[in-house]
Amino acid sequence: FNKNKQVKLFQCKDFPFPITPPYQCDGIKIRLLESKYLNAAADLGLDCFFEPRFQVNDNGLNSWERNILYTVTSGFTKVEKGDAWLSNKFGFYNRVGNRLNKHNWLASDDSLIMVALYSKTTSTDEKLVGLIELCLDKPNGLLSPPLRPVDFFGLIPTGKVQKRSAYAPYLCNLSVSKEFRRKGLGKMLCQLSERVAKDLWGYNDMYLHVQEENIAAQKLYESMGYQRKYVLTKRQIKDEDMENIRYYWKDLSVADP
Repeated sequence: FNKNKQVKLFQCKDFPFPITPPYQCDGIKIRLLESKYLNAAADLGLDCFFEPRFQVNDNGLNSWERNILYTVTSGFTKVEKGDAWLSNKFGFYNRVGNRLNKHNWLASDDSLIMVALYSKTTSTDEKLVGLIELCLDKPNGLLSPPLRPVDFFGLIPTGKVQKRSAYAPYLCNLSVSKEFRRKGLGKMLCQLSERVAKDLWGYNDMYLHVQEENIAAQKLYESMGYQRKYVLTKRQIKDEDMENIRYYWKDLSVADP
């Protein structure tokens, strides 16, 4: 990059390229995650990924027993949702690091989180309807921890990517609100992330994980040219809440099918 382009990319909140992929809804704006969107981002992550641990089986129960069971499980679920929401919010805050306040599109150890904002008229009625996270990670197939090392006072991540050649762009947390699904928004966010990774960061590879039961996401990624490398088993994942996960790779130098 030349110096002027670096300065522009460092100061820019909006997506630095024209949004060209076809999309079936007007009123969408792509921006970098800001502090004022953290709560909405946590809400969207909850809507897309939260699954309660307690599954109710009320077969053979009378109405009185069923009411007690639902009261108990709903209480546990409420606590779980609150914990998941806080984890979402602090996770975004932790991983986006200094990019949250110093908006920039340059490659760094901070995650780059793009949000899709929808408004019918003006920016005052903006609603966060989509999100995607792009970061640099070691392409070893393993799941990274949800939080990075932090300093004691500011809670700002301190880990640095020391050897850039050992890392590759990693895509995660693609989220689209229910009313905007099947309209091309998820695919558009993926394509924009690929363009950042290739044209701004200078990489030709992209990696991601998909849970094996998420068939819709697998179909999306495979239609875009992602290839499955292998499957991580539950034992390899070491997370009791997650099942087998597929690990995908894409060569960004090859045009989409």
